[in-house]
This record gives sequence, C-alpha cells and structure tokens, in this order.
Amino acid sequence: MPDGCVDAVITDPPYGIRYESGHDGDLPRSIVGDETTELRDAIIRKFSDKPMAVFATWRCVPPMTARRALAPVR
Repeated sequence: MPDGCVDAVITDPPYGIRYESGHDGDLPRSIVGDETTELRDAIIRKFSDKPMAVFATWRCVPPMTARRALAPVR
C-alpha cells in the first residue's frame, strides 16, 4: 500500500485461532494469515501512527500496544 493512503485502521478477523467456517459453498472455509497473530502485529507496526481499533478474541495474546480490553459478558 502506498504511503498516505490510510487514515485509520479497523480490523475484526479472528487472529491467531485458526478459524474455520462450517459453511460449504464458494467462500473459503479459513482465513489466510489466521494461524498466528503475526499479520495483526505487522499491521499494527506499519500503521502505528494512525488511529486504530483492533478487535480480537480472549483466546489469543493481545497486542503489546493494547490500551483497552473488554471482558466477556458472563
């Protein structure tokens, strides 16, 4: 991506959990780059100067730069 083309970063893939859909059809059953949190962390590093909301799951380690975490409702 060229410099200056991103104003903010908002992500919501399930990084680091090897998500696999139970749906059949034309869509892929898994998400490329979901095996680890490496892709998430690379995006955070690349765009660290931008406003960011990175949604994730409690099942994987949060980013080192995380400032807020929401607890699951029980």
